Amino acid sequence: MIIKNDRLKCAILTALADTDLQKILDAAIYQSKSGNQIIKETNISHTSAYGKIKWLVGDRKITYSR
Repeated sequence: MIIKNDRLKCAILTALADTDLQKILDAAIYQSKSGNQIIKETNISHTSAYGKIKWLVGDRKITYSR
C-alpha cells in the first residue's frame, strides 16, 4: 500500500513512534472499549490516555461508539 496523503503519513508515523499510542490501539483494535477500560488494560495515566485518545479521535484513527 502506498500512502500519498502527507497528513495521514505523519499521523501513522507518530502513532507508531509512541508506545502509549501503540498500547491504546492494541487495546481497542478488536472491540469497542471505554477510556477507563483502556486505562486499566494499558496502565497509562488518565491524563496521558485521554489526551492521546482525543488526538486519535481528532485524526480519525479511532471513533466513538455509543
